[in-house]
Amino acid sequence: MHAASEVKPLFLFLPFQAVHSANLAWPEQAPQRYIDMYNFIEDSQRRNLSAMITAMDDGVKTVVTALNETGMWEDTIFVFSTDNGGPLNGGASNYPLRGGKVQCWEGGARGVGLVHGPSISGGRISRDLMHISDWLPTFCEAAGCDPNGSPAGPLDGVSQWGMLSRGAASARTSLVIDLHAGDVEKQTQPRAMRFLNWKLIYGYAPNKTHGFLFDVDKDPSETNDLSTLHSDVATKILGMMNELAATGVPDYYPPQDPRADPKLHNGSWVAWDSTEQVSII
Repeated sequence: MHAASEVKPLFLFLPFQAVHSANLAWPEQAPQRYIDMYNFIEDSQRRNLSAMITAMDDGVKTVVTALNETGMWEDTIFVFSTDNGGPLNGGASNYPLRGGKVQCWEGGARGVGLVHGPSISGGRISRDLMHISDWLPTFCEAAGCDPNGSPAGPLDGVSQWGMLSRGAASARTSLVIDLHAGDVEKQTQPRAMRFLNWKLIYGYAPNKTHGFLFDVDKDPSETNDLSTLHSDVATKILGMMNELAATGVPDYYPPQDPRADPKLHNGSWVAWDSTEQVSII
């Protein structure tokens, strides 16, 4: 246990795996009492998803309660976040946003979150640009450490502590939504990028020279394609995508290691012994 009196700070990462599309196809992936709360939902996947979310909420409550009881809550930066939108084939709904998980539309790419802490300015809603890679340098600035000392070299993320704590403007003007190495215009899968209020999706319609362009500040549901009217903006963002993709590494680098398969580790995603010889049946 980490005592509140300890000088050494605490970093706690709690990734709930239950609320995940891989679990939605299987019934009763939550304790029965949670499933019973949603007996009025006819769709089994939607019922299962609702039960798992409620169980997760109770898990978060347990953590917050423990931090309060140990006197640590008032000195804690608490972040609750997601990595993608809900899966449309798993009982989720991202309405009024378009699309869902594994898609480049806002319903799949836009995540919601909550940040609480002693240095956070009064309650407000922010729609500023922030990428998941920004969390490390953001936490480092808040804690007073130097993220540039990382042995991994320069970071892709930027600190957003000013935005979160003081309501300053976002520290970034663009972010990658989906981008693979190589010429974007020759890739068969959709790619996407944000630049200020603009979002370009390239690849859903190969015959569209400029892809789909949306002003997501005014049109978060992505119903009005502006790629013809603002072809200069679309061309600029496509150029930015190609420039980044030219320096990217292959999708699987290093190659996938079959020894990481959860079926070899009691169904859990855990660190594995890289020297162990295994076979997957």
